[in-house]
Amino acid sequence: MSLDINCSNFDKLYAYLKLSEEMLDDALYGLNDNRFRLFQSRSYYSCFHLINALFYLYGILSDEDKISSHRALKGVFNKIFIHNEKIFDSSFFTILKDSSDRREKADYDTDVIFSKDTSLENYNDVKYFIETVKNKINTELEKN
Repeated sequence: MSLDINCSNFDKLYAYLKLSEEMLDDALYGLNDNRFRLFQSRSYYSCFHLINALFYLYGILSDEDKISSHRALKGVFNKIFIHNEKIFDSSFFTILKDSSDRREKADYDTDVIFSKDTSLENYNDVKYFIETVKNKINTELEKN
């Protein structure tokens, strides 16, 4: 099986790309301001919105077809882009899952404390994820 571009709404795809960039900007603000909970939450949402853009690109998402949960989105990403199509290696699911877990802790666990060092390590992973996925999207858009 091979994925083909099948985007029903390029405006939505570009809107998700913009949201991803905004979330990453917010994450960096949190990191630079030692607000590590904000960093963890926003860095995950940057990945989340980027995956939505990727799904729109290939027609996995459309205005009629939605993925209803974060868990389902991660599962579809893992199944299609890592296992079936092998577009990304398994480290991408690990980065996404770890980022999601940290986001949940940052948003809901009052006892968890994130350090600057850990947050910087997480930033490097998220940055790699975002740059690679965004590059894939841009390469596909340039072909068409």
